[in-house]
This record gives sequence, structure tokens and C-alpha cells, in this order.
Amino acid sequence: MENQYKDKENILVINSNKYVILRTMGKGGFGTIYESYECTSKKKFAIKSSSNKEQLMHEFKIYQLLHQDSSSYQNGIPHVFDFQQEKDQAFMVLQLLGDSVQTRHEKLNSKMDFRTTLTLGYRMLSIIEYVHSKGIVHRDLSPDNFLFGLEEEKENLFLVDFGLAKSYLLENGDHIPFNPSVSFVGTERFASKYATARLEYCRREEIASLCYILIYLAKGSLPWDDFEADIPRFFYYCLAMKKANVTNEELYGELPFDFQEMISKMLNHAHQIPFADKPDYDFCKQIIYQTFGIMGYGLL
Repeated sequence: MENQYKDKENILVINSNKYVILRTMGKGGFGTIYESYECTSKKKFAIKSSSNKEQLMHEFKIYQLLHQDSSSYQNGIPHVFDFQQEKDQAFMVLQLLGDSVQTRHEKLNSKMDFRTTLTLGYRMLSIIEYVHSKGIVHRDLSPDNFLFGLEEEKENLFLVDFGLAKSYLLENGDHIPFNPSVSFVGTERFASKYATARLEYCRREEIASLCYILIYLAKGSLPWDDFEADIPRFFYYCLAMKKANVTNEELYGELPFDFQEMISKMLNHAHQIPFADKPDYDFCKQIIYQTFGIMGYGLL
């Protein structure tokens, strides 16, 4: 294996560790993700590079906070190994992962079977619960940010991209106050109606986002995918109204009744939770678990 990379010229040194850059895995506003090979350990890693050094440092610290608990890896948080800042760039070394849920979804012609969708929903909810237990909200839940592991971990699910994550707690342990006007963050397609209306973000929003993700995985679309506001500067307000007033027929289409019932119960729960209150994760897990059985898939 060592010889396979011996002639590579694209070398990156991070805190004395030498990495060979093998390929670019992704690129966007968040920066660039590379697949790399560390020359001493002979292992592969992901390296995230960004010119927004403060945001990448913030993300690195979020990972560190989430890994203060020894069970973090079992709860779907990938390992982070190193961080380095240079003059105009910062680098973070992470565990190399496989396909995103979005990539798997596209490989299945943008529709997943219900058994897979429910199984993923249960795992996603467990990861979300763990992140919340550490005082953090992710604020950008989407199928792109849930990734599968590699090799013997190929069935494990991980949550990544904590660049927009923040604490929902103040230094004294109190919940952050409600703010009726904040900048929008996240992915418009999967954001809750409250987050889309640019209200302060809290834990309930991630239960609603999970519901939209599950509908999207099973159905292949959401009613507001091609939404355009008549007045662009009122886009988020109009999109929030679209989400608030969507009909069941628009939202679910021809999805099975039992699946619709599950999502409706979870969405109603999310919408009724007071701003600072904790979601009832066990209630949501039980609904998914029961639906899995009702639809004939046995035990989850």
C-alpha cells in the first residue's frame, strides 16, 4: 500500500503528520473535503479545508465537545483527529466515511423503501437526541449530512458538518432566550416552519426537520421544492407560510396511511413543544418502532 502513494506530489503536512491528498470528495460554501492517506500510520482520513478559519475552528470545538462522552462514537459522531491553522487556510482531519444518505437515495432513483426509511429515521433520531443531550443543536439536518461508515462500519450512520451548530444553553445553564428575528441558517428544503420564519432555533426544529427528511426519502420530493416568492425579499416569510398551510395531500401524496400517521404525530409534537422545552424523544422513537411493525417489517 505504501508504494501505491509513493509518487504522489500533493502532500499536506498537518502538525508534523504527512498526508497525501488522493482526491476531492466534495466542495461548496463549507470548504473542500479531501480523501487522504497518512504516510506513517498508512491509514486513510478525510481532511476538511476552509478559508473561514473561525468557522472551522468552531466546528472542531463542537466535535471535541461531543466527544467528551466515551459513547459519542457509538452515538453517530465521527472521530476528529487534528486541526491546524495557516495564514489563509485551516485544516481539520476526520474519520473517513462513505456515501451520504442523499447519495444512496439518488442511487435508488430518489425513492427509498419504507423499511430502509424507517430504520434510518430511528437511527437519525438517536443521533439527534445524543447531540441535544450535549447542549448542541446541529441547525442543518439534511440527507447530505448523514453519512454511512466504511467496511465493517458500512451499516453505521454518522452526522457530520457541525459548522452551523451552536449551543442552545447560556453559560449559566439556562436555555437561550426566544428571538423573533434571526438570520436564516440551514437548508431551506428541510428547515422547520419556525426556522424558515427566522425564529430563534431550538431543539424542536430538528424533530420537524427529521420528519421532512423522512417524507423526502420515501416520496422523493417535498411540496416546496420549487417554491418562489412573488416578492424575493419576503421569501422566507412566504416559504414559512407555505409550510404552515400545506395540506396532507400535498405533503404526503400517495404515501401509505400508517407512514402518514407516524409523520403527522411527530410533526404535531414538534409544533406543540414550547420553545425551551425538550422534545419527547422516546415518544417519537416509539411511533417509528410501532409503524415499523404495523407495516409488516417485524422488529426494528
